[in-house]
Amino acid sequence: MSVVRKIVPVALLLSAMTVQIACADTYFDHGRMLFDKRQYNQALPYFHKAAEDSPWDSTSAYYEALCYHQMRDWAHAKACYKGIVEHFPGSPAYSNAMSALRQLDPVYVRQVEQGTPAPTASASSSSGTDSSADTNALLAKVVVTAPSSEQRIPVVRQTSKCWLDVSIGGQTMKMDFNEGSSTTISPKDAKRMNLNVANGKALTTVKVGQISESGFPVTVEETSEPKLGGDFFNQFSYRLEPSALIASKKASGSSGDSSWDLPFTRKGNDMVVSFRCNGRQVRAILDTEGGECIVPRSRAKEFGLDVSDSQVMQGYYGPGTDPNGPLRGQPGFGEIKQLSTAEGKVIIGPSNTSVRFKIDDKAPEARITPSVFGSYKYHVDRQANKLTFTH
Repeated sequence: MSVVRKIVPVALLLSAMTVQIACADTYFDHGRMLFDKRQYNQALPYFHKAAEDSPWDSTSAYYEALCYHQMRDWAHAKACYKGIVEHFPGSPAYSNAMSALRQLDPVYVRQVEQGTPAPTASASSSSGTDSSADTNALLAKVVVTAPSSEQRIPVVRQTSKCWLDVSIGGQTMKMDFNEGSSTTISPKDAKRMNLNVANGKALTTVKVGQISESGFPVTVEETSEPKLGGDFFNQFSYRLEPSALIASKKASGSSGDSSWDLPFTRKGNDMVVSFRCNGRQVRAILDTEGGECIVPRSRAKEFGLDVSDSQVMQGYYGPGTDPNGPLRGQPGFGEIKQLSTAEGKVIIGPSNTSVRFKIDDKAPEARITPSVFGSYKYHVDRQANKLTFTH
């Protein structure tokens, strides 16, 4: 194959991809600036560093591959594209990497496309489960088949939802991951799948990624959307990242608490974190000692906050509402103040919370507090610049 035939039109690959940066990384931004100037050799180390710092983000890894591609370093380009295929299935970067590899390594693509799939699960029936049967007892009987290695399952974020592809009884459907719920489908879906339902449960095979559980008790009841509950990962430790759910089977005797990491960058002594608010990717300072979530009015639109529809919160002006305000006996104490607030749906890892943001004309920075983490406990690792959360 000639070198000319090996070249895939990179402009087409770029235009086909919707770039979704999980974190507005300064390394990525600088690398992109150099890339746009066609200084691929200089841009390469910036994309590599961005990919190291944000391993869940396929975009930085994809641009690293593109740099090698433009430099005609075919060996490294192929290695990077294959890494994307293996670690980011279902993403736009995966599709574009496969397109490039069809020219660079067609044998590899055929192996991926013709790989032996796991056996398709078929619906299994319950022969009349006792109405008093305990769900935990049913879960204890589930037969789990899963690779010993850590599994990366692609997820798609949509406002407050987290969608995964799930096979139930051999039929694939989109399900919203809700770890506080049991795995649930509607009676209509159960009928369509020809599942045998007894006492509100259908014992069948459920498969997510390469994890297959036979005899799994799926709850059948009216629901606004099908839910994949935390009960499916009963025998797994898992963490939820922005674009994937990472699961590994618990070791025997291990408690296997679920955990997830949230990287942060430093701005002086402050920790700056990335999250979604009303479906928008935003950044704010995490104030571990603060009592309010605050957004400057100038950034309200960026956070998807509707200031025109905001509520007015009234209260006495004192230490309880403003620690820096006047104390009792000082001028201004006890005055009525009006503060505009607006609601935001915040997603950080598996935590989905509704937050009432204070819209502050004078605030220099947006700030959030640990209240957005719900019931999760967290530990600050300043050496690794990350927060680790456990349930």
